[in-house]
Amino acid sequence: MLTSAIRHLVAARSASTLLAGFADRTVQVWDLRACARNAEFETVLSFGGSRLALSPDGKRCVAASWNGGKRGGVACYDCVSGCAVWHRPEIRRTQRVLYSADGQSVWCVVDDGPLQRLDGGSGETREVGRGVRDIRESEDGGERLLATQKRGFRYFFLIGQRSLFHIAPLVTGRVLDAAFTPEALCLSEGCGPTRCFDRKDGTELWRTDWEHEWVRQLWYDPRDAQLYAATSQRLLQCAPLAGEWKTMCEVAASCFASCPGLGQLVTSDGDLIDVASGVVKNQLDFPQREIEAPLDDASGR
Repeated sequence: MLTSAIRHLVAARSASTLLAGFADRTVQVWDLRACARNAEFETVLSFGGSRLALSPDGKRCVAASWNGGKRGGVACYDCVSGCAVWHRPEIRRTQRVLYSADGQSVWCVVDDGPLQRLDGGSGETREVGRGVRDIRESEDGGERLLATQKRGFRYFFLIGQRSLFHIAPLVTGRVLDAAFTPEALCLSEGCGPTRCFDRKDGTELWRTDWEHEWVRQLWYDPRDAQLYAATSQRLLQCAPLAGEWKTMCEVAASCFASCPGLGQLVTSDGDLIDVASGVVKNQLDFPQREIEAPLDDASGR
């Protein structure tokens, strides 16, 4: 039985570049406009968490591993040549890496450790967020959602030029994704609801409780002023302040990447879905791998 070999997908914010990562180490660079693979190279990437990031301009990528050492840690690569730009082998237990909105820094979220801001050009640590366990940024970098932990409890704060307030306690304490709209902040929780908050004062505007699915990605598309969500089963759309979701199409894949600049959702099966219509517009020739077919029944037939 064949299935997609891709386990990580990340799209550039301001370019048509897409990163497709295997379970471990290998990363491919794709041009979404041309539907063509431009490069493939080995990295320190290991499966789990969100350990692959792409600069907003699509020129550099960062990969991370749970382990440290020569074949682990956190490293930055040129997306054309695949050559390492810098490597921090001593950073271990990384759960998530992401580029800052301006592309000048890399946020490194480690398990049971403080947040680190690494210089995008050299990899040097420029800032350590004591007690900060996670971060999400608005598209313009003007506001940040910070997760802090004290005495075993996790708290969330929205900090920016026009706001500074505590987000109402989350149901599960774990943010899967966040989307900033001009007026609101939308959060999806692991095994929990999706909630929307006013960016001025943190008032909860609406919430959606999911029975048999969970939201894996959230994003706002300024072209049609709509909020989109990719769940474990569907692509959905809603007006940000209304919270009434409309199913655009059924989707079933191991991972997704939203591309707001192109109005597309890319799946690990290689489908390029136009989010406004829910129609598959093109296909990327992602590599396949063989897996054992499920047994028909408990007898093994």
